[in-house]
Amino acid sequence: MIRNVVARAGVMVVVLAFVFGSGCGSGPAVRADADAGAPDPCSQLHRAISRWQGDSTEYMQCGPDVTALLELTPIGYHQLVARRRFSSPYDVWTVSATGGLPDAPTVAPAMEGGLTAGVVFMPGPTPHTFIYDPLDDGLRFATTLSSPDPGQNWFESPSRGHWLPDSFHHGRPGPAGHQLLGLEDGQLLDRDLGDGSTRVWRIVKTGGTDVDVAQVSGLVGGARDELSRGHRVVPVGGGRLLEWQPRACDGAAPSAARDCAAYRVWPYTLDATVAHDPVGAQPRVTGVRSDIGGGDDILADDTTLYVWTRATGRLRSAPLDPTAADPLPPQGQAWPGDVVRPQLVSQDWDPPTASPAIKHLVVILQDGRSFDSYFGQYCQSPMPSISDSPNCDGMKDGRMCCEAMPPSVAGAAACTPIGPVTDADPPHFDPACMRWKMADGAMTRFAVPNPDDKTCGSALDFACAGPDVTAGTPTDYWDLLPTSTLADNFFQTYTYADGAQGPFATLLPIQNLLYLETARFADTTALDDTPLLTKSLAHVQVPWAIYAGDFNLGAASAYNPGAYYDPDWYPYRTLAGELDRDIAIGALPSVVLVVPDATDLATSEAPGHPVGPAIAFVKHVQDEIVHSPLYGTNTLVLLTYLTAGGYYDHVFPPAPLDTRVDGSSRDPTQTGAVYYGPRVPLLAFSPFARKNQISHVRLELTSITRFIEWNWQRDNTLRGGFDEARRYRDTVVKNLGSLIDPDAAQIEVPIGTE
Repeated sequence: MIRNVVARAGVMVVVLAFVFGSGCGSGPAVRADADAGAPDPCSQLHRAISRWQGDSTEYMQCGPDVTALLELTPIGYHQLVARRRFSSPYDVWTVSATGGLPDAPTVAPAMEGGLTAGVVFMPGPTPHTFIYDPLDDGLRFATTLSSPDPGQNWFESPSRGHWLPDSFHHGRPGPAGHQLLGLEDGQLLDRDLGDGSTRVWRIVKTGGTDVDVAQVSGLVGGARDELSRGHRVVPVGGGRLLEWQPRACDGAAPSAARDCAAYRVWPYTLDATVAHDPVGAQPRVTGVRSDIGGGDDILADDTTLYVWTRATGRLRSAPLDPTAADPLPPQGQAWPGDVVRPQLVSQDWDPPTASPAIKHLVVILQDGRSFDSYFGQYCQSPMPSISDSPNCDGMKDGRMCCEAMPPSVAGAAACTPIGPVTDADPPHFDPACMRWKMADGAMTRFAVPNPDDKTCGSALDFACAGPDVTAGTPTDYWDLLPTSTLADNFFQTYTYADGAQGPFATLLPIQNLLYLETARFADTTALDDTPLLTKSLAHVQVPWAIYAGDFNLGAASAYNPGAYYDPDWYPYRTLAGELDRDIAIGALPSVVLVVPDATDLATSEAPGHPVGPAIAFVKHVQDEIVHSPLYGTNTLVLLTYLTAGGYYDHVFPPAPLDTRVDGSSRDPTQTGAVYYGPRVPLLAFSPFARKNQISHVRLELTSITRFIEWNWQRDNTLRGGFDEARRYRDTVVKNLGSLIDPDAAQIEVPIGTE
């Protein structure tokens, strides 16, 4: 379950009907939306987001009402603050010495910064509260009041300060992606959710209304799986951290209704006279609790341990013994406090999908390989064009459904097998060279040297994998095709169109147009006013993440300063460890983009690389998901390529879309066409792929966006419509239905075929 994931977003979306189409094998189409025509409620949350962002209601369509998402935080004096995200007022519950609760909480006035604030309890003789915004460098340190006067805030006269520059991910001003845990003596344990590393900050009042936050030198801990994302950690006094993780009880399936909690109690020390990891190397206690599970939160202040069951509003409590090794009361023993209040019920948010079975999408975005270079010799059809390919219904060998590459081209009598020779001399693909090779779309000069640039155009551009499996490891992908779908009419949307004569002459800041993030191949400011899909997903509470190498991760996170205001959520994650870990522990979000750095020989298939290690990486990710008890039956995995990397492909790019469709120009009167580039591979892996099928439906990167919008956003597209000067490609491109088996995806309502 995803809890309390809150977005900063506000866009107008246009509802369009969509029909899934057939590929080489025909199949039933699917409905656009189970609840078509039913308006979404306009919740307090979305009104607040719209006002905060300054968005006009003209560009705002409300999504699901998620104001029932509740947070419960101890603040000392046996008091608990109950907050709803994007709502500044808060409630305060006072717990009696025996664990009782009043019938209703005390309603407190608005909390400063409460729309997006994170709140941390700081224990001590006089309890304090640390208040911060995950995406801002400002912070507050306030004395907690035990019984304020009516109408008075519980956090008295906060001192103010700022995080040090460059304290967090990629220079972000605030601690998004870090959990902050309040410790004694005004210290904070900073837990990096990505790798589980830790450090300690000390809060120091400097006089007046100012406060400094300084890192404690020497108190630094390295990466640790037990403290990474997916594990929950709470300080429980006496130099102890309670770390726990929900899991299925007694070997039951992860979907079983009854969860358990596997827990450990770790010691920590804050003596900085000798540099050390503040968290001990070995836990003091390990165990499994059958009375605590994934629907529970464990909370603690300096005297009491609480277990809150969100779905029912149940609150159990027990005194904390700082001398006990295990802070939890004996299993099977009644909790001293055990009450239920309807005001403490909080929904868990499981984003609904148009396809009942597809709950997760993983897009592996490689770069630099054409369709022909990988699959031109896999395909065996002799037909002269894709549009004339035969109806392959019932064929047992999908390769007979796609068109073979030519045996020779001008400048090359035969293709060169992908391997050491092509790796040593990869194609040139700068804009001028690509214009020469593409020859106004005729695709006839890839192997012909350019007389004005001897480096452009080489016989090695006419490269191929197979048919002998020893000729090149791209044939490893061929082994997956009997259980997968291959699209042979998928094109890159980047055409190097910056001044040549002919149909590719228009000067445009052309993007890859995936809309998940800024493009990698053009001026990033060209998308400044585009309602990116990442923000649109966050708006309807659909969690996403980009797993990337350092270069791409820095570029992505720097462009989009963040859409989530959950202190424990960070959507920019590293390929080095985090992807494997998140799959293993169940922390994979709904929509995932995997983007290797072009320089990473272990993960990237970029030209000039031996492709074996990167293909092994792709197969490893696919294999991990297929065999995951959490994701193996509900995740669609796609593999595609941003560009063809300068390699030859024989298929002429199709005509551009309607000139009213332009997703890159900031000029709303822009009507120039965005031309297609060369053909690149797109594969859909099981369990949802049409087995051993070839899709001939014209697709592009924005088709993936179209599928995401169909599955998670009630088929709402990004801003733009036919009656406006500016539209986006997601309103007109084909969806991915030709790749997906509707029976496997549990799509039950056929409405026709293409």
